[in-house]
Amino acid sequence: MSNVGRKRDWAKYNKDKYNPEWEKEAALKKWLRRTPDELINQGKGAAYCSLCKSTLRAQHSDLISHGKSAKHRGNEKALPSATQPVLQQFGYETLSGKKTKEKETDIKLSVLTACHSSIRSVDHLTDMIRTVGSKETELKEIRLHRTKCSKIVERVVVPCLLEDVIADIGDFFYSLIIDESTDVSTVRQLALCIKYYSRKYKKFVVEFLGLVETPIATADKLYEVVTLFLTTVGLKLSRLLGLGTDGGANLCGCNHSLYTILKLKDCPWLMLVKCTCHSLDKAASYASKELPENLEFLLRESKNHFKNSHRRREAYERLHEEMNGCKPPLLVKVAATRWLSYHGAVKTHLSQYNALQAYFKDLVRQERPDKICPILKRISDLHDDARSILMLTFLKPVLEKVTITNVLFQRSNADLTKAFSDLRVFVFSMARRVLKENALFESAQPGVLRRSESDALRAALHDKEKLRPLDRVDFGEAFKNLAKTLLDAGQITPEALQEVRISCANYLTRLSKELAQRLPDTIQDMESISCNLLFLRYFLSVAHGYDLDTLKDQWLELAEVSFMDIYPSGDHTTETIPTDVFWCHVLELRNARGDRPFKDIAFCVLTLMTLPLSNAFVERVFSVMSIVKSKLRNKVSTKMLSAILFLRLHLQAHGKCCTTMDVTEGMLRRFNSRTMYAYPNQGNRRPREPAAAPAGGGGRAAEEDVDDPEAVGPVAAGGIPGAGDGVPAAFTFENDDNAIDAVLDFLEGDEDMNRLFALF
Repeated sequence: MSNVGRKRDWAKYNKDKYNPEWEKEAALKKWLRRTPDELINQGKGAAYCSLCKSTLRAQHSDLISHGKSAKHRGNEKALPSATQPVLQQFGYETLSGKKTKEKETDIKLSVLTACHSSIRSVDHLTDMIRTVGSKETELKEIRLHRTKCSKIVERVVVPCLLEDVIADIGDFFYSLIIDESTDVSTVRQLALCIKYYSRKYKKFVVEFLGLVETPIATADKLYEVVTLFLTTVGLKLSRLLGLGTDGGANLCGCNHSLYTILKLKDCPWLMLVKCTCHSLDKAASYASKELPENLEFLLRESKNHFKNSHRRREAYERLHEEMNGCKPPLLVKVAATRWLSYHGAVKTHLSQYNALQAYFKDLVRQERPDKICPILKRISDLHDDARSILMLTFLKPVLEKVTITNVLFQRSNADLTKAFSDLRVFVFSMARRVLKENALFESAQPGVLRRSESDALRAALHDKEKLRPLDRVDFGEAFKNLAKTLLDAGQITPEALQEVRISCANYLTRLSKELAQRLPDTIQDMESISCNLLFLRYFLSVAHGYDLDTLKDQWLELAEVSFMDIYPSGDHTTETIPTDVFWCHVLELRNARGDRPFKDIAFCVLTLMTLPLSNAFVERVFSVMSIVKSKLRNKVSTKMLSAILFLRLHLQAHGKCCTTMDVTEGMLRRFNSRTMYAYPNQGNRRPREPAAAPAGGGGRAAEEDVDDPEAVGPVAAGGIPGAGDGVPAAFTFENDDNAIDAVLDFLEGDEDMNRLFALF
């Protein structure tokens, strides 16, 4: 009998034929339940879908079809428990797997960008990587732009590196090197650097700590800023040993300065080390006033003649090649802001003096008498004057010795005691040129320049009876031979030669006086350090509780130890080994019991060696700052500028680069939205979406390397509109990490949730 056209009676299928074994099937177990008896008695199906809140026939095929329906799949996708992350992903995820590799890639690219280019360029860098990368590599899915890159540098990498530096210092003593400058945007910046002994690297390290804006640079304000900064980063003021500055009155004045306030309130043993490089430069600059102004005019205008003309430079190069067979070296500009540029200008000018003389003489000869430039005529006349080459010949060896000493003190890892010993030799060698043999105060103990010696030296230089007569002043052998040659050839008169000798003698006398006057302030504490006893009695015994008898015993016992036991590698001898390397090995030397018998005396010596030689390092910081924050990038914030400077200088201090920097576990753990996008003024909640910037790029969005809370909107950072308003939108979780981060940021704004996070 045919069933076509007959209506099927489904009532007989509504019987309770529900099979509990269905709940164990993978496709059904998440939502299938048995319908309560009350609903079954009302004629409902025996199966129940907990997602769709509906009853179904207890037929296996119908249940499978329902699980594939659009309605059911949509409800299943919206189920929070289906894709909700586990608890460890709320900022506490494990450091392994694909997520860790992505973080390492982002960190390395961010460090590369911060070290070698502007932050804005990372937008194009990542786009290019995705373009050229193959689909199989992880770089194809990289997502890194300037906002994320700046946050990685500022809040992930630099804080971890700074924490490592502070941990490396520990309870060891350190010295501060500070200076202030104004950047390209007329913001006054105070740069803080530190010198300390690194137990990790077994050497002395000079590190840049950070920049602080100081609109008011009074002594009290600087004290407030410096102490707050040191406390914030975790350094103890009780371990501050030395302060390296230039000659600014607000930094190192004797009455009321940063140095005097620190010494009065926090560090009674604080030592002041004024920059020796500044002192040497000022001494040479003031001494040059004893020379005729024509000499500086000759050096300056000869350089300016070729400054902006390729045609002039090419013509002079042809002439120099015809006369000497090679191209001439570039002339050096005499710059007031550059330490001892005078020496480079004198050296390069003197090496090509004859070619310059011939070049300017030809230029004057080729011009019509009524068209000759007066400056060009004066340059030519000064080259023809034999007094000019005589003075340059005299200045070259003198300025060379000043420059060598200056460069020695510019080094960050120079030996402290040897540097000041060389300084003493230089000062007395200059003074011996103009003083009589029996006029100098000779010390029985060679070493650093002592105050008693400098006082005697100043007194001798101001006593005309102790100065040499003009014919016995040591002007150098090159000057002596050239003067005799010019005098015999009739190119200079005896009167002119006498005039040159007077000027050169006055230069030597003024230079010696300036050195004797300035350097005692620079080395005011070096005498007590070299004598050891007075310094140790106060600093070690009174201030820090060291037993002087123990130190004396260790000193006597150390004299009985073989050098090979201290330094077994044999790379150095007692004469060639650097002082810091020697005492580092003494500190680590162990006896048969495994103890360090000389740790106290080694600790004391290494403590003294943390004193800075100069503030040359902080001057280099300002040079790098002018490169990072230039006219084109004049809106870089101080916080971002400080982070970039720290990253570059830290890697340089340890001989590393972006390719060799290690990504630490601390960096990976700090790499989360809570740390990177938290706003200190608003807790962890993001502000409302700012108004769009006006057309033309006048808003903050057009800035370079910005560190502005408004630069990261809620949509860009979290992926969910409305999350920044403090009110959650309808969250839909799939595999969207940005959505998860946005929810975390919202939850972290709640105090109850913060207490929950604190438990982990």
